[in-house]
Amino acid sequence: MKNFTRILLSVAVLILMSLNIYAAQPPVAGSKPISNRAELDAMRNICPRTDTNGNFHLVNDIDLSDGAWTPIQGAGSVFTGIFDGQGFVIRNMTVTRGNLNNNAGLFAEICSDSVIKNVGLEDANVSINIDSGTVLLVGGMVGINNGTITNSYVTGSVSGESTRVDAYAGGIAGRNRGIILDCYSTASVAVSSRSSAAAGGIVGENDSSNALSAIRNTYSTGFVNVRRGRALGGVIGINRDSGVVSNSFWNTDTRHERIGSEIPADEKVGIGQGEGDAKEISTTGMHATSFLNDLNTNNAWEFVSAVNEGFPVLRVFRHQPIAPVDTPPPFVMPPAGEHINVVINNQIHVFDVPPQLINGRTMLPLRAISEALGMTVGFDPDTNTATLTAPNLEILHVIHTNRVTVNGTTQTFDASSTIMDGRTLVPVRMLAEAIGADVDWHAESRTAIITTN
Repeated sequence: MKNFTRILLSVAVLILMSLNIYAAQPPVAGSKPISNRAELDAMRNICPRTDTNGNFHLVNDIDLSDGAWTPIQGAGSVFTGIFDGQGFVIRNMTVTRGNLNNNAGLFAEICSDSVIKNVGLEDANVSINIDSGTVLLVGGMVGINNGTITNSYVTGSVSGESTRVDAYAGGIAGRNRGIILDCYSTASVAVSSRSSAAAGGIVGENDSSNALSAIRNTYSTGFVNVRRGRALGGVIGINRDSGVVSNSFWNTDTRHERIGSEIPADEKVGIGQGEGDAKEISTTGMHATSFLNDLNTNNAWEFVSAVNEGFPVLRVFRHQPIAPVDTPPPFVMPPAGEHINVVINNQIHVFDVPPQLINGRTMLPLRAISEALGMTVGFDPDTNTATLTAPNLEILHVIHTNRVTVNGTTQTFDASSTIMDGRTLVPVRMLAEAIGADVDWHAESRTAIITTN
């Protein structure tokens, strides 16, 4: 049965090659445009498995340097849909915790019919440290890939550390049970566990025991390190059950370490445990036209002068996307869930401290909501007073009270501010109405809607 399945894979790959899908194409019909962090973050709330239109595409580069990133997931922890980067880049992503299943990356896990394509992650920093659960799976793009990742790349660093559970880390994915095609990683990868651990330049663990897995037309150049564990490889840490690996390369000049000691050149391997076609090649070889030709079975690759240190790059990222930029559709209220959504002037806002429903009142982090409404925040610890300022506006609020003073006039509300986990939470109406904004509550989707004048 497995041999028959692999034959089907080969046929599918040939079809993909003949279609030449690796230039940017228009997004699929109904795809939702993503232009900023808030919209990217909101994907987790509007992409459940039951949504047949859970498709998204980038319309510009996005910088995530303003705060830690929580991996995207859909209902049941698994994202279902198409995420099309359209040749744009997400920069400075920092991930310090995974989802409830300890899966971490830009996405936590994608399902078998999902696709991530045409997206670059630059200067990513995924660093997870846990001591409980079943297994730790860490990747730049995704913790677990059950679908397809194609025409994409990762730079930066990926690491996972556990004191008790198995841990697997890879530049693209922690565990692969799907297809990774025409991708590369220059990210450093490190893993440590008192249990089983493996690291790979592309994938920590390639597992075809339950579903078909294949890695094709990839290369890695990043440092790989197993600080405490058993397997590491330039492409894959562990390749289980004869997972398909073909036309994939690793840089022999890259430093590999096990338990703090550098592995000699003649002992480094492309696959730490298992079998597969992982090919070794030097930096000089990777700069040669022959290497580009080896990768370029789908015409996806090219050399660009002074880009990526002379290594091949993917064509879609050099050129402006040919896909038209859609006019953003009318705002769609997110579906119901356990979380509370906050919408300001038709834009979903995501805060570093989740909104809380306390005694029937929606409470938001003071600094975050104030800055989202365009105010500067100061605090006097001696008087326990927050000062919020904007042009022609000064608001004073003493923490743990239900009063604010707006340009000298005191207003009283039916709920007081409070402190939770070291952050001050205030009733949403306290600040919104103080500046003359309208506040509505959408009970079905648990959404606070703020409209400024």
